[in-house]
Amino acid sequence: MQYILISKLHEYIKQNSPNVLIPFEEDGNVTQYLKNKVDGIKDLFEQLQKENTPAYIIEEVCMDALTKDLRPSKYNYVINILEEDFETVYHQLQELGTLIYEVVNMIVYCKSAFESFGFTEENEDNRQLRYAVTGAISEYLAEKICRLWWHQSSTLSQLKKRRMDKPKCNRERFKIVSKDDGVA
Repeated sequence: MQYILISKLHEYIKQNSPNVLIPFEEDGNVTQYLKNKVDGIKDLFEQLQKENTPAYIIEEVCMDALTKDLRPSKYNYVINILEEDFETVYHQLQELGTLIYEVVNMIVYCKSAFESFGFTEENEDNRQLRYAVTGAISEYLAEKICRLWWHQSSTLSQLKKRRMDKPKCNRERFKIVSKDDGVA
């Protein structure tokens, strides 16, 4: 049963809170994190087993306990705003394959908005919270665009400079000669 809970928790986090999982992936500690979470509900699990609770109910109750601190999902909240209010950007990030990582970055960027409202299941429908997070996403995207523009302009200016400094090519030296011209 512990293996099933670890597997289901891992799948739940991948789907709903990749922002929680990514730092553990980078450190190579995903398995340890998942085991620690499941060990944290060991007493609940054992109590349910002693009461002869059916396996499917044990699984449901344990998963509810394991995911309690992961709800509501900031990832799902941000991705829904992105999909609804920034649809073009959402689809572009999806096509580029960077959607998950950009949403994780947006969550970090929206940290103060989430903290100031105390993001909970009770207030996730708060209009002011949505405005604050939407504004932060907008700022994030504007900064991202500015950085891309700056990077592209500096790259273009470097390329132009290289072209101007580039010595002229001696075309005769690189002349292509066929076998019929008598050159081996």
